[in-house]
Amino acid sequence: MCERYTDEQILDYLLGNMGPGERRALDNHLPSCDSCRIALDELSPLARFSNVPEILPRPKLDAAVHELISAEVVKYAAGRAEPMPGHLGARPDRRRGGGRTRPLSAGPWGWRLTAAAAAVLLAFGLYLGREIGGLRPLAQDTASAETPVPCGAVVQQISGSVALLRAEAPRVPAQGEPLCYGDRLQTGPDRSRAVLAYADGTHFVVNRDTTVRLQPDPSGPAGQTPAGRCLSVHGGDIFAAVTRTQPPQPTVVFTPHARVSVRGTQFLVSVVPDSTRIDVSQGEVDVADRHSRDSLTLTAGYGALAGPGIELAAYRIEKTAAGTRPTRASDGLLVLYTFLEGQGQTVRDVSGAGDPLDLKIEDPKAAQWLPNGGLAVKAPTRVFSAGPADKIIDACQRSNELTVETWMQPLNLTQGREQKLDPTSRIVSLSFNCEERLFTFVQDGPDFNFRLRTSETTANAATPLRAPAGAIGTTLTHVAITRDAAGQLVLYVNGVQTARATLTGSFANWDHKHHLVLARELHPDRHWETFRPWLGTLHLVAVYHRALDAGQVARQYRAGLPLQSPTQRTASPHSQNRDAVF
Repeated sequence: MCERYTDEQILDYLLGNMGPGERRALDNHLPSCDSCRIALDELSPLARFSNVPEILPRPKLDAAVHELISAEVVKYAAGRAEPMPGHLGARPDRRRGGGRTRPLSAGPWGWRLTAAAAAVLLAFGLYLGREIGGLRPLAQDTASAETPVPCGAVVQQISGSVALLRAEAPRVPAQGEPLCYGDRLQTGPDRSRAVLAYADGTHFVVNRDTTVRLQPDPSGPAGQTPAGRCLSVHGGDIFAAVTRTQPPQPTVVFTPHARVSVRGTQFLVSVVPDSTRIDVSQGEVDVADRHSRDSLTLTAGYGALAGPGIELAAYRIEKTAAGTRPTRASDGLLVLYTFLEGQGQTVRDVSGAGDPLDLKIEDPKAAQWLPNGGLAVKAPTRVFSAGPADKIIDACQRSNELTVETWMQPLNLTQGREQKLDPTSRIVSLSFNCEERLFTFVQDGPDFNFRLRTSETTANAATPLRAPAGAIGTTLTHVAITRDAAGQLVLYVNGVQTARATLTGSFANWDHKHHLVLARELHPDRHWETFRPWLGTLHLVAVYHRALDAGQVARQYRAGLPLQSPTQRTASPHSQNRDAVF
């Protein structure tokens, strides 16, 4: 038994209830604690359905929903649950050409946890057009004015503000009331929720401030009685459990970006305003992009992103202690700093690309290593390469493309403006001094911009790209700036495109005296002796010699913060493959 963590805390970790600091502390604790690893393994059936990266700017599921899930787990663990269907007593061993099953482990939690895991099979997080503060009337569905056709679902449970919208005026549904095709359910704020159940055990938990519509399968024959099990989510959060049936009964979930067809499988769907992410941990899932009409079939171990401007393509996912997440892009990577060293004056380049370009913290007293990863710059200092960043300069000159990526958190939105002579603070810079640079990501009080030198600018570069007002604040933020060979610059904040600009010319005038510098300039301004310091926390910095596309940037964001691996603690940082870091 671990004296530091209880089973309840491990369960909170798996269900995503821990804060970022607590989660990363447990991540670093697990490799050294057999008890916690055993508990994690026994509770892991829940993990694969709860992993939405902790750094996503999405509200957590309502506490009442978590109470419901926890109650189910406790009920099954205590043996007080109704018997589950026989097909839930085995775990599918899916392979192409076969669908054998094998018995589940009979460990301390055993089949009870598997049954409880069925209650958290799918997670849908939507933020689309949400209006907090109460129920808002919807336009009535013309189809619902006809004779209602039962859809097979009933209202199993309601709490708080819940409205049923059919042909008549909105009203509160009754517990056990059958639902019909065309019905819309809308939940209010705070602890409002509704649970919809089907006879085969499938159920949907509709969380607060959410609107869903029950609809027939639109691919069914026209003119026939509506059939099928489909749900469209117009905004809010849904938690769903889809029971495996024989013969299979298809379940389809629509989001604004994708059509997801369930084949009795296990996968995660996470939706933010500009994209839908699907990760498959078992079986197969059909995904169709609702904008481009592209489609693909995802098998276990793969994921995809769908959304405007994002090419629908499969990518490998990686397993972590809490589930799955996208792998980071490695093609074109030049330098990668994850700030997981925890001590010393050196920030290691763990990209694995060519000779490492390590950085030195000039004044260790001005910076603090965070226990769960990250470097907090608390006083003016520079974190810089000892020599010119030749591998960045050479590769970018050949490609005329660039991506600069960082996870960072500014200390405040006044720095830079406090400097009387030049109100800018340097976050990431490839430069020689305040007047000669190749690129620089800059904070100017509440404003953020990117400077870039090409053959058509001066040695001090141009500032073609500016973040919209309020796009970046003092919270942990993912920023990526890309520039392609045609001169198109794009700024992404938390995986979403926020600004575009054009700066033509090549990188032919990039000379080899420039160092990679974080948190200020390498040398002071020759006239004013200022360094333009920046204060805040850095969790990741990466540079690529190619322009990542919108889908790849979204993947980088969804991959989240770097996690410390057990091997990284014992082996030389330069001997680690980059896949061991993420």
